[in-house]
Parts: sequence; C-alpha cells; structure tokens
Amino acid sequence: MKKNTKNTVHDLLQAYRDQHGISIREHSFAAPILMVLLRHVGCSFCRKALHELSASMKHINACGYRVGLVHMDSDADMRDQLSLYGLEKLPRFHDAERKLYQALGVPRAPLMSVFRRDAWARGVEAKRKYGAGLPKSDPLQLPGAFLIDQGIVIAGEPTMSPYETPDFLALLIRSEAAA
Repeated sequence: MKKNTKNTVHDLLQAYRDQHGISIREHSFAAPILMVLLRHVGCSFCRKALHELSASMKHINACGYRVGLVHMDSDADMRDQLSLYGLEKLPRFHDAERKLYQALGVPRAPLMSVFRRDAWARGVEAKRKYGAGLPKSDPLQLPGAFLIDQGIVIAGEPTMSPYETPDFLALLIRSEAAA
C-alpha cells in the first residue's frame, strides 16, 4: 500500500458500500474482513479465484474472518457469476473507476504481459476448467487480497501477473504469525 494514500484508503473504506449499504469500514469493525479485489467477470483467472475462495470459505470463517469482494463489473453480472460458486450473499463493493484498487497499490498489467506465452497457456487451461467471457470492465486490472480490521489494512497481497490468484489462506497465516 502506498504511504501517501493512507487517507485515501481510509476515506474509501468508509465511502464504498455493499449491496445492503454497509461500508467496508463498518464490516471491518464487526469482524476482520478478507477483501478480495477481482478482475473482470469474464476472466478465467477471476473465475478460478472465485472457485478457490469458495473452497476456502469454511477455513476463512473458522479463522474469524468475513469475506468481501471488490469488483468493476455491474452488480447483476457479478451476482450471476458469484452464484455459480455459492458466493452471491457475500458483501460486494462496486469500483468501476478502480479507486480502491489504485489506493491499495494493486497495479494494472502491462499490455505485453497479457500476450506472453505462459499467460496464454495458463489461460487456455483455466478457460477449459472455469469458462470465459468477454470483458465488460478493465481486462488489464490485476487482482489482490487485503485483510482489514477495525478500519485498518493490516496485510495485503496484490498480484503481479494476470494469471496469479491471491493466496487467501497464506495471507491469513502471515497476518496471524505477525500478530
């Protein structure tokens, strides 16, 4: 996270509200929250991340964390995608302008990284397993995951390539070890 964006992050955690009108900050006071910043809903790697998140939910909840999702697509598109993984009831925060992504230091992929041979090979494999669709939002925006407790970002993991998925459980373990 960039140091000069601390106030911006704080402001955004208060400003962004889920489908029920509750801010990220409010959620983080109810329980620590694992905030997952997603790529576009058509992305095979985003679908892989949702699959992995769904498989990890019991463990995440057992650690005392809630999960929230930040996305760039329409709420209807995101809800439809989440329903495939049983995640449609999670708090979702719409960030079409990518302000929270930027404030948390989650980069966009360089255009050439999308055309690398290893990215294509992994993309074909992910598409076979999870499907794909056309992007309706920024296809270069990378994903990330952050732990937020009582309005403070306590740990985070932006990814550095389009085919990476945040390691949710490793992030929880690292934050617990640091505490």
